[in-house]
Amino acid sequence: MPSGRGFDRVIVASHPCGSGSLPTETLWRATNCIWLTMPLIIGYRMVSKTMVATGVHILLSLALILVLRRPGRPEPYLVGALAAAVPDSDTFVFRPLVNSGYVEGVLWSHRGLTHSLLGGIVVVALLSSVGPWRPAAIGFGSHVGFDFLSGGVRLLAPLDRTLYGLSFDWLLLNALTSAVAVTVILGGLLGRKYGLETRTGSYTAKPILEWFR
Repeated sequence: MPSGRGFDRVIVASHPCGSGSLPTETLWRATNCIWLTMPLIIGYRMVSKTMVATGVHILLSLALILVLRRPGRPEPYLVGALAAAVPDSDTFVFRPLVNSGYVEGVLWSHRGLTHSLLGGIVVVALLSSVGPWRPAAIGFGSHVGFDFLSGGVRLLAPLDRTLYGLSFDWLLLNALTSAVAVTVILGGLLGRKYGLETRTGSYTAKPILEWFR
């Protein structure tokens, strides 16, 4: 890997996807392959806590969309992944403004406005112009719900600046979520590859899941 101005030296141990076998035919395979490669990349500033957290949020949103909707088109997955990644944009959008003194206060800090219900309405409304709104809502909601469990979010900002949530261990929660999400995604990939369809035997659950389709 090149090193110099604007770059950091990285060491790639190995490629779990195999030489020349990077699966690009579906968003699922590409996302899974990138996630498997990330822990093998050792670098400075290139792999940070925020990047790892964003990857977990995207995996979780893709797994939920697969379970709740099972769409056959890529647009729902793309919209859901974008919605899951947008809330953490506050770390590089608002932070320079705060450091420069243009804005101040907890609303502009991490897990502030971009993690609120108002932020969710804005994100879903914007993404609904380029794709279906329900995957966008799932993506944003999964991000906020995850952060609610791992330290809290300012859910009612800007009306209420209170931090609502629980405080489970961040590393453990990320590890468990990643394991479950990757398992679900791989199961979906195998199901599509071998033509398997997931059928529910519960007639009471069908109307609930049908609303998300």
